[in-house]
Amino acid sequence: MYISNSKLNMKKVILIAVSLFAAVTSAMAGGYFQNTNQSITFIRKPAQNAAIGVQAAYFNPAGIGFLDNGWHFEAGWQMPTQRRYVTSDYAPFAYGAAHPGTSEVKYTGKTFVPFLPTLSAAYVHDKLFASFHFGAITGGGACSFDDGLGSFEAPIAALAGVFNTLGAAAGKAPGAYAADISFTGKQYNLAGQLMVGYKITDNLSVSAGIRMNHIFNDYDGAIENVTFNGNSFGTTVQAFGLPASAGEMVDNMVQMKIKAHNDCDAFNPIIGIDYRTGKLNFSARYEFRTAVRLKNSSDNDVPEMAVAAAYDPSKNPTVRADIPASLSLGVQYEIIPGLRTELDWNYYFDKQANVFGGNDASGAALNKQEKLGSNPWEIAFGAEYDINEKWTVSAGANNLNLYLGDGKAYIGDTDFSTSSVSVGVGGRYRFSKKVAVDFGYYKAFYANWTKNYADYSGLASMSGSVSGMLEGLAKAHPELAPAIGQIGAQMATGIPATVKYDRDSWLVGIGIVLDF
Repeated sequence: MYISNSKLNMKKVILIAVSLFAAVTSAMAGGYFQNTNQSITFIRKPAQNAAIGVQAAYFNPAGIGFLDNGWHFEAGWQMPTQRRYVTSDYAPFAYGAAHPGTSEVKYTGKTFVPFLPTLSAAYVHDKLFASFHFGAITGGGACSFDDGLGSFEAPIAALAGVFNTLGAAAGKAPGAYAADISFTGKQYNLAGQLMVGYKITDNLSVSAGIRMNHIFNDYDGAIENVTFNGNSFGTTVQAFGLPASAGEMVDNMVQMKIKAHNDCDAFNPIIGIDYRTGKLNFSARYEFRTAVRLKNSSDNDVPEMAVAAAYDPSKNPTVRADIPASLSLGVQYEIIPGLRTELDWNYYFDKQANVFGGNDASGAALNKQEKLGSNPWEIAFGAEYDINEKWTVSAGANNLNLYLGDGKAYIGDTDFSTSSVSVGVGGRYRFSKKVAVDFGYYKAFYANWTKNYADYSGLASMSGSVSGMLEGLAKAHPELAPAIGQIGAQMATGIPATVKYDRDSWLVGIGIVLDF
């Protein structure tokens, strides 16, 4: 009985990781971590909602109406890098051969995307105009935890603690565990946005259109080569008097692999308005919520268990992962000729979007949006200055505010995002009136969080089901009864852990702008 629940707990962690990994691969701020770095102009000045330029194809589609007649293009290349750090302080980790004697272990998730493209295009003819934007609206890379995560390792470490407690009672020296644990998630939303608009007056223009999202995710995880003192866990189990069949079952269950893929196409409408008067420009953009149902691949390889049901195509052909609605406002003001400032505000309706997020141990759906305290919002400020006809310099900052709710339930090893402050700097060089180059550097600073877990590995959830087994083992081995009682008491309360979450990200980019 104890073995069966250990299997459930150990594999539950990696399956929940799968369902949440879309957030891990995201680089920038936004509703459910929407990438807002959709132009090199954003990198050098992260306040673009009221921009009048070809980048408005994404940020302010109604503002395209104030461009000169003709064609306008922007093509950008970005190189994002991100690191996610999970530092887990959990007593049984001291039994690990990779970190002997220390209960605090740091795990690192790495993302590096050498080429992340964006493309914007617009055409203006008198009062009529149209625009197109292409980019990775969410995701856009892979995040790899080459050494796993604390929540993956904790059940193995806890089981090693049980072995050492029993071994100490039998006069054996402490032993060490080892395991090869890894997880990689890839998540992409490659989207094309097509908008059309009309300039109602010399001061007012409106636009409407649709974004076509192609979303696909790939997940690969493994727990392999799990040993205690150089022997398999099954061999260790047999050393305590359990039959060979029990040892074989343990070995089969503490090692696992998972491979899953899902994808879908989804469409979300967008509307915008822009009002320009004198030195002031006001804008608003609203993106409607989009129902997303990711289709599971028939080739998905997942365990037969409740927590894996989200990725089992026979049980769940689709997984819900909505794109939330958002409202974006901006105001731009020209203080003096050549010096422009801008203030933006973005509001994301995350709590109104259905995100399935996998199953809990009972098989019930986990609706991730319910863990948020309230909807997130973001404020941004930027300025740019035309030094002369050739050079423009710019800078700005944005602040994303996430409300994680009581107890930080939204945060977990595989899925944590916190409030952040980001800064961007860069400039533009004009070769001529028709050709220019943008360049910039963008850096995000995230709030650090610490979360206390009462039962990091889920031992308490198994205590009731293993009580009978422990009683039977104590009767068969009276000399181990005190140790078995200690194990039972610890399982009843679980083993606590303190986990610190941190991350950093930065990117550089360069792009070309053409007007003709």
